[in-house]
Amino acid sequence: MRIKGAQRVGILIAVSCYLSASAFAHESASLKAIDASSNTLRGEVSLDASPDPITKYINDLTDAALNQDQNMAKINKYVERFKGFKHSLVHRSKDSLNYVFLYKGVSQSSEASDIILDEKQKLKGRSSAEYLRQKLIDKTDIDITKAVLELAMGLGNSDVNSGAEEIKSASDRLNKLVGEQKTAETVDFLKKVVEQNPVADDTWQQKPWSISQKSDREKYLADVSVETDPVSQQIVGYLHKYNNVSKLNRGSQKLVRTTLSLASLSPTLVAPAAQAAIFAWVMASGGSEEDKLLKEVYLGKSLECRSKAISEKANIAIESYQMSLMTKNPALLQCSRSVIKRMSGDANVNNVLSGGTFVAQKPVKDEDITVEGEEPKRKKLSRKEKREAKKAMREAKNKTASRSIDEEHIQ
Repeated sequence: MRIKGAQRVGILIAVSCYLSASAFAHESASLKAIDASSNTLRGEVSLDASPDPITKYINDLTDAALNQDQNMAKINKYVERFKGFKHSLVHRSKDSLNYVFLYKGVSQSSEASDIILDEKQKLKGRSSAEYLRQKLIDKTDIDITKAVLELAMGLGNSDVNSGAEEIKSASDRLNKLVGEQKTAETVDFLKKVVEQNPVADDTWQQKPWSISQKSDREKYLADVSVETDPVSQQIVGYLHKYNNVSKLNRGSQKLVRTTLSLASLSPTLVAPAAQAAIFAWVMASGGSEEDKLLKEVYLGKSLECRSKAISEKANIAIESYQMSLMTKNPALLQCSRSVIKRMSGDANVNNVLSGGTFVAQKPVKDEDITVEGEEPKRKKLSRKEKREAKKAMREAKNKTASRSIDEEHIQ
């Protein structure tokens, strides 16, 4: 008995509906730990458990600006809708049907080009919505940081007229983001902080950095921030879902798909069974490769956007600190130091702001610092690190055994 074409399509669609739900449930379980740690990709870099007042105020201003932004409200609405089970099931079903009928044509490759070139940005799904949201968060955070530093520069300027112009320019920019009331509160807050925390006289004895020293510090600050940034680490965690695949899994994927593809060319009843099997295998493995690649493009673009934002903020902070030393501006010095501390953490801020020749040190994380009398926290090893550690232990054990045998022969 031969299975007709219509029956084949019916079998594939039935299998599609079942595997779409099961594959989505498997994917949701694999990402549950990542989503539980941070439901929202926030553009914040802070290693300090108790941030200083300036850092906290900048964070509050950023939240206030995002809450007032209509574009942010629209994007958040789409993100929540796309994260729902119903939409995810529809997305997986469309991917399954596209695998069979190829009804999307070249739309996926066209969308990938739009992502890379930043053209025709549309809210087409969860990946695009989260990317646009992260991009808007980073832009708002940088704009707020610039405005606060410009306000501090005007407040600490020894030239009253020039300082008044700088305060007015920065206030106008901040008004558009958070409103007049928040701007006035920010000016009063900065004045109060500068009065309560005078700068020590020996701080002004530090010589300004050279161009190469300033560049080295900017690069080091950006590298430390990316390494300790929770947003970047979350994106990397999503990407590791695709590349942390064992050799056995890779080999089995190649073998099964190749075998089933060859069997589907058979003129017997084996062909439709093989077609249904390879379709089931692909959907159970997380969907088509085209859909996975498109998600990876969005994640890669998000990571690139985040890295650029961190690099720009590092440049702004180091440049502001250098300017505060040259102009002896106490308000700008305190604000820029707070931004640098926010990005690098307590353990690395002194290394960044040290005078003289800069020596790049390995970034220290707060969890690596232990209090006297407390046991150090154990680092959780990855599978690769565990395999390498076991291999090193076996080699050391073999060397010890060979040495003991040699000693017995010598005796």
